[in-house]
Amino acid sequence: MSRETFTVETVGVGRKDYSQSVELSVEPEVRSHQYRYNWTVEAQLDTFEDPEDIHFTPLLFQDRSENVIGYVPSDVKYLIYDVYVSGDYNALTIAALEKHSYPIDPDDPDASLLEAIAIVFGYGSAKIELTEGHVCEPGRAYMVSLNQWSEKTTFTVSFIVHAYTDLILG
Repeated sequence: MSRETFTVETVGVGRKDYSQSVELSVEPEVRSHQYRYNWTVEAQLDTFEDPEDIHFTPLLFQDRSENVIGYVPSDVKYLIYDVYVSGDYNALTIAALEKHSYPIDPDDPDASLLEAIAIVFGYGSAKIELTEGHVCEPGRAYMVSLNQWSEKTTFTVSFIVHAYTDLILG
């Protein structure tokens, strides 16, 4: 029996992985700090008489230490991919995502508005789909609409926002 000396590559698809006692590794192991992040809200609200008035709800974020804050932290990257708003009536529904300066004045939230990122209308539900994702800007607050126009005095409406987060290392 003869011996052969060779160098084992540290990375690569299909390489022999002696450290794990596995003959062949057909797929590299994915290691990431990225994970899914979802916001969900359901509320029963009063219908506004003025159709230009819209209910908005601020999104809460978590920093690396898992502190809940009302603005995007600088140590965690957030990417929003879709916003789905639905109500209990087949009425005009708005899905809107807005970026605000922080802090937001509860008496006049329009004063802090920096950008309307997306607005979509539908009947019964509305969905914003951001295929490349919206990168949330650190230090900014984000708000999502929670509204449905109907002839009823109250309505129940909900939203789901899907996002990914990624810890910023270094």
